[in-house]
Amino acid sequence: MVIRERVVLVWAVVLLVAVSLPGCTGGQTIEPRVVDFSPYEEPEVAYMAIPPCELSARVFPSGAVEENAWSHARGKWILWSGEVIGIEPKLNPSRLVFYYPYEGDWASLRIWSDLSVIVEFGDDDKSTEALRQLSVGDHVYYRAKLVRHEPSLSPIGQRITLKDGQLVDSEDRAARLVALSYTSYDNLTTLMSLAEQTATVSNYFEQRLELDWWAVRGVEILSPIYIRVPQSPGQPSEAVLAPIRAVKIDAEARVETSVAAALKYLHTASPAEKDYLTRYVDNKRVIHSDLVAQNCSVAQKLWEAYESQRQLPGLQELAKAVLGLIPGIGDLIGAILGVQEAIGFYADLKEAEQLVASCYILLGAVTDAMGQIADDVTEAAGLAVD
Repeated sequence: MVIRERVVLVWAVVLLVAVSLPGCTGGQTIEPRVVDFSPYEEPEVAYMAIPPCELSARVFPSGAVEENAWSHARGKWILWSGEVIGIEPKLNPSRLVFYYPYEGDWASLRIWSDLSVIVEFGDDDKSTEALRQLSVGDHVYYRAKLVRHEPSLSPIGQRITLKDGQLVDSEDRAARLVALSYTSYDNLTTLMSLAEQTATVSNYFEQRLELDWWAVRGVEILSPIYIRVPQSPGQPSEAVLAPIRAVKIDAEARVETSVAAALKYLHTASPAEKDYLTRYVDNKRVIHSDLVAQNCSVAQKLWEAYESQRQLPGLQELAKAVLGLIPGIGDLIGAILGVQEAIGFYADLKEAEQLVASCYILLGAVTDAMGQIADDVTEAAGLAVD
């Protein structure tokens, strides 16, 4: 009996040591399992606040995809509007198709092409029913995430696919904001084209006319913020245009940054009526349209004069003939700037100086308009999240 008890005691000790020591046969230390109970976090939302044509210019500048630009765009959200081209499939629709024209640079040739956009929506009953209510030709707002690009069936043009599509009401704060901001890209492009055209006219007449250049430079002294007159006449147009291009780039960057921040905030914000935002956006769109139209009117008159007179001898009579084709141009340009001193100064110039000064006053007005558009969109972005 004593022997048996000793054997049992020995085995008990062995088992105890085996369980306690990780190096012993039959035993192993069990590491505690850490369980993370932190809540699931959705991937951070980021927006690209640019219209489809601007995306095309960045990602497909010469027809082929620019991988660095696409890497920056992929995974970002956009909020666009467009005419529905296709609703697929017919019975249980889950995606929409849009086309957006853009101007591409194909072997140094400017060729218009199409960006095909396929927006994939969820396959839930709510999304399906919303798409069933649409018809080809309807104009809608939508938000979605950029996920991939793929070769187009067309020899020119590109196709991108977006997922997690959501239809957005046209009166939604986000839709009202992009209605203003995306129009601003078109307005800034138009204004830059006017500046390029006007610089061509000015450069031409500066080289053809006998000018009192110091008198022309007086325009800059009166309005140093808006107008930059070169040190001497007849300089290459790019020297005049470079500062204006910088203003345009800065204006676009301000628009994109402010609107992207607002759209990120509105991504999960509950819909809310913002009557004051609607009034603000509608008012600014009218103001911007009028502002661009005024600049276009003066630029067109200068261009018509240039086209009709540039084959004639470069004498002082040329300036008189040109100004005779543009009655009231001083008042038109003065109305754009709203600077009374400039108007009076302009009237005292000779015809030749008036003609060239008109170009620089217009360039100043274009630059000022770019800044105003950017300021207004930035303010609208602030109102949208207020």
